[in-house]
Amino acid sequence: MSEKGKELYEEVKQKINTAQKEDTLERQFADFWKLACTLKVRQHDMRYAYDDTSREFVDKYRDYLVKARDDFVENMDHYVEKCIEIMRKVNNMKVHYAKTNEEAQGLFMEELGASKVIYKSKSVEAKDIGIIDVLKENNIEIKETDLGDVLVQLFKYELPSFQIGPGAHFTELEIAEKIKAVYGVELEPKAANIVDYFRNTYRKELLNNVKVSLTSANAISAEDGTIVLGENEGNILSRIVGNKGKAYSVQNRLRSWFLC
Repeated sequence: MSEKGKELYEEVKQKINTAQKEDTLERQFADFWKLACTLKVRQHDMRYAYDDTSREFVDKYRDYLVKARDDFVENMDHYVEKCIEIMRKVNNMKVHYAKTNEEAQGLFMEELGASKVIYKSKSVEAKDIGIIDVLKENNIEIKETDLGDVLVQLFKYELPSFQIGPGAHFTELEIAEKIKAVYGVELEPKAANIVDYFRNTYRKELLNNVKVSLTSANAISAEDGTIVLGENEGNILSRIVGNKGKAYSVQNRLRSWFLC
């Protein structure tokens, strides 16, 4: 093993040892990761609610799904054009198709106009293509809708956080103390109390003050232009904006965003 290899080996070994120790952030993260993986597996098995689980559905229609996927990959340009045309002419949506990150950023800021506040659901793509950075550079206030991301903002936490469970590394006591320091509200350091606080305060703002929202799209149908949004936390805003404002959707495969 080279000297660099030995150095990396010792570094990884040290991190593993730290993750095995009680009461370390690394151990807490590892425990949370195990929980998240368990929940993900359980999502595939919902026999108590449906006749077939999602895994059984995939197995049943595997050949059809593989064929549909291959057809899309081979004819992607055709389906993209078809989808955009239907969304524009049938669904009366304003659609932009950006082929580069820079083009997407420019179009987004142009459509955003004079708005200085944007409410964001989880959107990895918005980060990947630089939209979040551009918003910050232009002093646009980004208000999160996922409670974990709200907490990350509250603590002004700059380091990367767990995408599925952002803010999972904060303890209940730390959160309660931060809420008291920032909002002057004293809470018993329990998860239920913290959730109730934001539900009774921040949710009112989400339901009444949103003018512009940003969310990703899990899929878009080329047949009828339907935008499919999957969620498990109730943090997607496009459904509640209605005619009161704009809902932007960043689609992670086509690298395009849509103004509904």
